[in-house]
Amino acid sequence: MKVFIRIAILLLSFLFLWCSAQQTSLQPAMDETQSKTNKYDESFDPMTLEDYDLDVSSSQNKLEPANINSLLKNNIISDSSGANQTVMGFRVQIASTRDEQEARIIKRNAILLFQENVYMSFDDPYYKVRVGDFISRYDANRVHEKVIEKGFPDSWVVRSEIKLNSLDNED
Repeated sequence: MKVFIRIAILLLSFLFLWCSAQQTSLQPAMDETQSKTNKYDESFDPMTLEDYDLDVSSSQNKLEPANINSLLKNNIISDSSGANQTVMGFRVQIASTRDEQEARIIKRNAILLFQENVYMSFDDPYYKVRVGDFISRYDANRVHEKVIEKGFPDSWVVRSEIKLNSLDNED
């Protein structure tokens, strides 16, 4: 039996050496027509492209600063009733929790701390407490800094539907 194993090992090693000595190519042989078509065309010159020159000198003189608040107010679409109008704007979210009682406590504390409107909404499975009605993100960021100072470091600005009637009271 030991002789049989030695002969098998000897034959396998011979077979392995014989296979490794063979030089097989995995790529198919190419004829002359294929080798000529696979060459790269290096005759392209990007400097020959006809780019158009832009004249920006005349448009720079006509720029004037825009009044952002008037632009934003002009873009608000009003309905015929005039009440309960909503547009897309920003609010500062100060909490998101699954516990309704905890959300109510946070809302009550926020009403006492901030001069902005405070809202609590349920978006399954979370109760969200949000502060303010802002058309611009800049205004929301200013209030967000105050919110962080008053003890809500995990708050953030969110895009939300806001009420227009609360904006009219500020003007």
